[in-house]
This record gives sequence, structure tokens and C-alpha cells, in this order.
Amino acid sequence: MERGFKTYANNLVLQVRGELRLSPTQPLDPWVLAEYLGIPTEPLSSFIEDAPLAARVFRTSAKSSFSAVTVHDGTAGTLPTTTITHTAGRRAALLMNLPRLLMHEPAPALDVRGLVVHRSEIEDQATFMGAALLVPEEAALSIVARAVAFTEAASYYGVSLELLRWRINSTGASLRVARSRQLRAQPRPFRSVTGRSPRGNTTEARTRAAD
Repeated sequence: MERGFKTYANNLVLQVRGELRLSPTQPLDPWVLAEYLGIPTEPLSSFIEDAPLAARVFRTSAKSSFSAVTVHDGTAGTLPTTTITHTAGRRAALLMNLPRLLMHEPAPALDVRGLVVHRSEIEDQATFMGAALLVPEEAALSIVARAVAFTEAASYYGVSLELLRWRINSTGASLRVARSRQLRAQPRPFRSVTGRSPRGNTTEARTRAAD
């Protein structure tokens, strides 16, 4: 990813969550975000009549190869856009698709040969942004600082254990919390205040003043 993107993405995460009136540590519902952005979502089952073979294959034998897809209706930049999800539980899949609409203009999905165009930079950015929306940096730090079990945190944020661990590692949450605790545990050096006697000489100072 290009330099500065992570900072930009983290700021955008806070902005989006602020517009939804969510703190950085509250769970985010992808369907609420999609509705807020004006993006309709459809389950794959709703396409059984229009595309029976594809709907059946991706819901059975090829279930693991499909999670969600974003389809643009009309020219570049126009909505509505439909994100087709495999199941209602694919929160991460939906969140990985929505950032493409937040950060990039629509582009053809297939090349002249009919093959899928893979844009690695865009995919990497969308993956990072989607994960950051689900588990922001502040949330990762809070999980580590409060020693919340990863399984419990993953359930709370509605993400997989793998995604949660990735966010904990990518934010450096464990190291940052450990360093913060070490700094707080260090004794503070004594600093005398100019014009005042140290506490140990208070009696002597008062005696001299009385004389």
C-alpha cells in the first residue's frame, strides 16, 4: 500500500463511525453502513430465478469461493449499487466491498478476454479499510488493555478470530499497551520547586525564619 494510506484509512474510519454516531470501540453493523451510504444489499438467494445455476453452485459446491460482490448499476459513480452477499453472516465480506465505493471510482470487472481484472492495490486497500471499520485501532488497543479474550472480542465485533488477531498484530496493540504500562510503572524522579525548600528541610527553614 502507498505511503500514508493507513493513516488516511484510520481517519476515514473515525469519520464514518462519527457520522453513524458510533465510538471507535463500538461494534459496527455493515448493513447499517450500507443503508447509510444508500447502497441496497441482496442475498444470493434472491437471484435463484434470474441465475439459478450460479445461485445454486455458489450456495452449495462452490460455497467457500464466494462471499460478496459489488455490482455498479449505470455509469461510473452512479448509484444504486448492489452488494450481493452469500449469507447474512458475512459481515467482513460486505465490509471489504463497501470501502471500494468510499475510496475508488467504479471500473470494469472483466477485461476484453472476459477474465476478472485483479487490482491488487485496490484489493489490499479495501481489505485493510474493511477490517479497520470492523475493528478500529482504538478497539484493538482497548481489547489488549482490558485483557479481553480474543474469542469474546471476535464475537462482540462480529468478526472471525483470524481477522481479530490480524488487527491486533497490524496495529501493534500488544506492544503499545506493554510499553505504556512500563512507562507508568517507572518511578518519577524528584523535582525541586525553585524558591522552595525540599520537604526534608522544612523544619530547618521554619527555624531560620523565626530567628
